[in-house]
Amino acid sequence: MANSTIPELELDGKNWKVFQESLLEAAATKGWLGIISGQELSDETLRWEGKDAQVKMLLYQTVPIPLILKFQRSKTSHEMFNYLVTTF
Repeated sequence: MANSTIPELELDGKNWKVFQESLLEAAATKGWLGIISGQELSDETLRWEGKDAQVKMLLYQTVPIPLILKFQRSKTSHEMFNYLVTTF
């Protein structure tokens, strides 16, 4: 189930570069780059958690289930994305 602008990541990661670029572009348009990079810290914890949940949803919609199972216990979207970065 791929997002209309983000291709689903192939299980073997062959399309990692296109996926990464598309995901980062989508995150940028929503103002979520700080969330996915793990750099946005704020006193507004609930607002941050909401943004983080939205980025997680992007990942869940565009990454194959076998890969999701490997990072599903990650606490933040930043940790999830870092798993993919180090894997591919």
